[in-house]
Amino acid sequence: MDMFLVTTYPRLRGWAFLGSLILLSLPGPALAQSTLDTLSFEKKEKLAKAGDDEAQFAIARAFEDGKEGQRQDVLKAAQWYRKAAQLGNLDAQFRLARIVHNGADGVKKSPETAVKLYEAAAQAGHLDSQYWTAYSYEKGSGVAADQTKAAEWYRKAAEGGHAGAQNNLGLMYLNGKGVTRDLNRAFDYFSQAAKGDDAFAMNNLGGMFEMGWGTRADKQRAIDMYTKAAQKGNQLARDNLRRLGVAVPDTADAAGALTTGSPATAPPPAAQPPAAQSAPTTTPKSDSSLPTGAAEPPAAEPAPTAAAPAPATQP
Repeated sequence: MDMFLVTTYPRLRGWAFLGSLILLSLPGPALAQSTLDTLSFEKKEKLAKAGDDEAQFAIARAFEDGKEGQRQDVLKAAQWYRKAAQLGNLDAQFRLARIVHNGADGVKKSPETAVKLYEAAAQAGHLDSQYWTAYSYEKGSGVAADQTKAAEWYRKAAEGGHAGAQNNLGLMYLNGKGVTRDLNRAFDYFSQAAKGDDAFAMNNLGGMFEMGWGTRADKQRAIDMYTKAAQKGNQLARDNLRRLGVAVPDTADAAGALTTGSPATAPPPAAQPPAAQSAPTTTPKSDSSLPTGAAEPPAAEPAPTAAAPAPATQP
């Protein structure tokens, strides 16, 4: 069932699709999330069938994640997300876009459709959708690449407090992508994202302190930021600490157990500049990195970039 049927609905911000999966839902009274969380799956499903968009979202999430005693079924999740999106649920529209972006059994992969859903929800103020709209424009995923539009959408999400967008906008200022290169602004956005507990921004901020870009060089503060990021499992921060000959701290693995960091090693004969990344934490990041080269950034040309992980498929 990989065919798309594009149909417009007055309350769906974007495009309805998935062929024969299109079903109209009758609107029903919304139930407070705190109350919804106490209900069994069966009761949620009854509410969902009656047209409660929050219940529809909860049912969809259970199918997507294989929770609440349900077998994982992304196709069913997409059906329920679509119903909730028809009723104006932006979280459901975003989750639907993520499924379509990546594809699944019974759901055709279509970054082109996904970006329409992202951007429509983004225009309604949905932060994660603003972030993914920016990423889509930055990478040309489902839409023509446009660094200026990418920066604009990252800025909107950053202003809403989205740490991933703050980090990526910092990278755009660092590298002069879609904006005029400005190390001071890059430093400010990395700082905002780091305050939002973003490990990748902490690593990037450490690089700024180490190199003295947008701020006074401060090796100890660089080490402190690398350490905070490393404690959150950021691999490049751990690599930076090893490069500086600093002991790598313990970090928690996925199960929450502490794993012991490796001992410090001597720095290489020729010191390397700090590594940086912008891969996802709870949401995806850009794939630019801190520049390489001399301690002072070039005056005229943007800094070179290095590859880093692409966004996670699940935010």
